[in-house]
Amino acid sequence: MPKNTTVTPLAPMDPDDIISAFAYIRAVQARDVETACAVVEDIGGPDMRGLLLDVAERIIIPVTAVDDQDRDLSGESFVVEALGRMILDILRVDDDVCPAMPPGIAHAIIRFTEEILTEDQQDIADVLKRLQAAGVEQAVRVYGPPIGMYPGGVYAM
Repeated sequence: MPKNTTVTPLAPMDPDDIISAFAYIRAVQARDVETACAVVEDIGGPDMRGLLLDVAERIIIPVTAVDDQDRDLSGESFVVEALGRMILDILRVDDDVCPAMPPGIAHAIIRFTEEILTEDQQDIADVLKRLQAAGVEQAVRVYGPPIGMYPGGVYAM
């Protein structure tokens, strides 16, 4: 097992990139094909994949990373961290398999959020909005305010 597992905080994403990625994720979650296609057309397929991988990393790593300052570490802690890395590795594979393409990455983010970050009776759309708001807030401190909006008002946090 690794001795030092502390994760370096990830640099904030550009606010517009966060908004675009979450517009796509929320459109996929709502089965809104028109909005999802509009976002991909605006960003571009290969760029959308990269944005979604950035978002996935920013959601999964903080939840699964082991804090090497925690004195109560157990074997399960390292298994959870390994699973987080494995999920991200699967999503990064660039061989045109479904999980590695934008819809698969979006579904993985949705499922991870639903299974790990959503509590009883909590709406996944609300959790996704909070994740987006947190990312935009962090990014705005570094890059300034976002400028974009997608059909159906998919900008609101």
